[in-house]
Amino acid sequence: MKKFLFSFGFFIFLIWIIVPLSGYGEEEDFSLVMVSPFQVHSDEPIDYIVKSLPQMLSSRLEADKKIKTLDELVVTETMEKLGITTLDEESARKIGKAVKADWVILGTITKIRNSISLDTKIVDPSAHRPTVSVFYQDKSLKGLINGVDILAQRIGNKISGKVIVTGISIHGNRLIEDEAILYQIKTRVGDVFSQEKIQEDIQNIYNMGYFNDIKVDSTDEPLGKKITFIVKENPEITEIRITGNKEVGTSEIQDELDIKLHTILDYNKVKDNALKIRRFYKGKGYYNALVDYKVQYLGSDKAAVIFEIVEHHPMKIKKITFVGNKNLKSKKIKKIMETREKSLLSFITGAGTFKEEALQHDLDRIRAFYYDHGYLDIKVGEPKITHDEKWIYITIPVEEGEQYRISEVKIAGDLIEPEENLLKQVKVTKDELFNRKKIHDDIMALTDLYGEYGYAFADITPLTNINADNKTVVLTYDIAKGQKVYFEKINITGNTRTRDKVIRREMRIREEDLYSNKKLKKSRERINNLGYFEEVKINTQKGSAPNKMTLEVKVKEKPTGMISAGAGYSSVDNLVGIFQISQNNFMGKGLRLTLMAQLGGNSRYRIALTEPYLFDKEISAGFDLFSIDLEYEDFDTENKGVGLSLGVVPFGLEDYRLGFEYNYSDVKISDVEPDADYEIRASEGTTQTSSITTSLTRDTVDDRFYPMRGSVNSISLELAGGLLGGENFFKMIIDSRWYFPFKWETAFMARGSAGYAKGYGGDDLPVFERFFLGGLDSLRGFEYRSVGPRGKENPGDVVGGNKMMLFNFEYLFPLIKAAKIRGLVFFDMGNSFREGENFDFDLRKSVGWGIRWQSPFGPLRIEWGLNLDPKEDEDRSQFEFSVGTGF
Repeated sequence: MKKFLFSFGFFIFLIWIIVPLSGYGEEEDFSLVMVSPFQVHSDEPIDYIVKSLPQMLSSRLEADKKIKTLDELVVTETMEKLGITTLDEESARKIGKAVKADWVILGTITKIRNSISLDTKIVDPSAHRPTVSVFYQDKSLKGLINGVDILAQRIGNKISGKVIVTGISIHGNRLIEDEAILYQIKTRVGDVFSQEKIQEDIQNIYNMGYFNDIKVDSTDEPLGKKITFIVKENPEITEIRITGNKEVGTSEIQDELDIKLHTILDYNKVKDNALKIRRFYKGKGYYNALVDYKVQYLGSDKAAVIFEIVEHHPMKIKKITFVGNKNLKSKKIKKIMETREKSLLSFITGAGTFKEEALQHDLDRIRAFYYDHGYLDIKVGEPKITHDEKWIYITIPVEEGEQYRISEVKIAGDLIEPEENLLKQVKVTKDELFNRKKIHDDIMALTDLYGEYGYAFADITPLTNINADNKTVVLTYDIAKGQKVYFEKINITGNTRTRDKVIRREMRIREEDLYSNKKLKKSRERINNLGYFEEVKINTQKGSAPNKMTLEVKVKEKPTGMISAGAGYSSVDNLVGIFQISQNNFMGKGLRLTLMAQLGGNSRYRIALTEPYLFDKEISAGFDLFSIDLEYEDFDTENKGVGLSLGVVPFGLEDYRLGFEYNYSDVKISDVEPDADYEIRASEGTTQTSSITTSLTRDTVDDRFYPMRGSVNSISLELAGGLLGGENFFKMIIDSRWYFPFKWETAFMARGSAGYAKGYGGDDLPVFERFFLGGLDSLRGFEYRSVGPRGKENPGDVVGGNKMMLFNFEYLFPLIKAAKIRGLVFFDMGNSFREGENFDFDLRKSVGWGIRWQSPFGPLRIEWGLNLDPKEDEDRSQFEFSVGTGF
């Protein structure tokens, strides 16, 4: 009895606890929904899907706490009890009443190929409310589960009486596309209608900046509400005006704007563009510039945007001050900066102009400059810029820290040679200051070395083990060589006139060759030195495999031929009439053709053709027919003849050229002045010259038209007469020209030349074969052919020598980089010596300046030279120029 009472009491206690809790968890106000089995229309069996659909839909519907669904078994038993096998709206109402459901869901699933459609009807058993259709479609069965979720949500909204957004449209927009506006609207079709959300959408559309009025119209439909956003656009910008700018070009300012014609006016954007112009002026040093804007309406739907500028005068940089630089002097740091203080030469150099972008780049340059001097802890702060009414003052704070030295240099990783051999390639050494530029140069040197072994993608990483206490760095070049790479394919593009083979034969690499960085550079130089192209680009791309590479050679053709007729002038030939046809790339085959006639005080006629690759071999062959009449002070010469030439590359040495030339000419000396020296008078008459010349040339210049590095060295020996007939003499000339690159794209050129000639077999060396110096191509600052031994009878006549020595030194610098116009200063010295005299280093000397330009009319050369020790009958200086002669 006690046990019973205890059990009964415990049962009452549980009821007392559970009943209240259950009351709190249940919702009394809910709709009872019956989900009927789905009917199937499918081109293949999908029973496994159909059977699970009612249960899936029921569970999703019950996620809404105000909906309860009948158990599937109850539905099935009721249908059997009522004898219903096929469901329609009438039978659905009948079943619904039987089970006391508030709603009955009729469903159909349709599958055609991969597409699927779920179609449902929401039926009221009492028939007091209209039947509502809800559906979902997808292109794949994979979307079925998501489709049931969406279907359940839509059915739930209908049952619970929520207003659904059935459609969204835009009205009133002319230029702004519907899609752009709809993107700003968060309300979507199928969402529950929310006035708060609509207000947010209106604000989002306003924030686009293109509208001045927005209204919303909603229309009731059977399934919910259709919403229409009625917008009124700002006017269209049909004109953008910039006024008040006198120093800065309108086009420059327009490039800074991001508002465009025929777009909708956005006031915020106009304001932002006014600020952009202000910043643009500030970046050019116009710190006091004022920029305002206004909008002028041109009718109801058009407007002009006007930017009004008051420039004031640009400010120049008065002073750049560094704070905290205890070891590196401010003067040194300023030299590496693009930003400069105003100076007396600012009108030429542009120094003193303030540019914000340039100053930011300068901060990086300063850091790099300190790194190159071992200051690894350098900190460069933001510059402080102040100004008064006229000047800008820049203060740059720096924290130098201490200098670091290299304590050890190592090479690790994939070594293709012993470490001691590789270390010979690097310039960084133990105990020297840390220098980032030197490290970069070492990486390039090692990369080139590995490239010569075929490792095109060798990755060289400088690892620095820094000891902050001792201020030392252990530097390790860690090398990952990768695979050897081969050239799989070479593609040539852009050559609209020049044949492929003309370019390919200049390349030092072939398809299937092992990668070589040096050969790539040499190929670029050789193609560029053809003179056929404005631009030569050689780029590498990945091939069909990791060890394959495709080479893309892209060229841009330039005119290589010239037809000209007219008048010209040079300081040597004076006024001349010229007719010339020349083509350095005749028929796109690389042939060099010249037809020339020049009439005047000196006349020249010439027909020449050269084939640089005879039989597609590195053999050049050519002929030259010429007739040259020249007038000198004491005599005239007529020289008519023919030349045949042949050149080969000896022993595969591609930088070398072995040449053979045969020349035959008739030379007539006439109109000799009566007071001319005896040596000139004795040469009067006609003679023949038949000679063979052998020459050897080594050419390593990087750019034939704009040389910066390399050399041209040659030796030639001419033998005339003997078995060949005509005048008996021999002549030897040695010439060496070297180019050395320096900073700022400048270069130094040094040239030395010496010649020796002598008659034999009882013949004297003819006057026209002697050495005369003076003029553009030899000793500048002196008249053409005015330097050499003087006549014994008439010291005023220069009779030439049988030997000569000449030295030219030039410093070349860019004047206009884009146009490849160079300036130069020079120092020349040289002389010619009489037979019987020894070479004497007491030479004639000159200094001067010049300008060179590879112009569209041919090479332009202007030079002025000052004779440092003029004789009584010599001018103090000479101004000379020429167009169309080689230099």
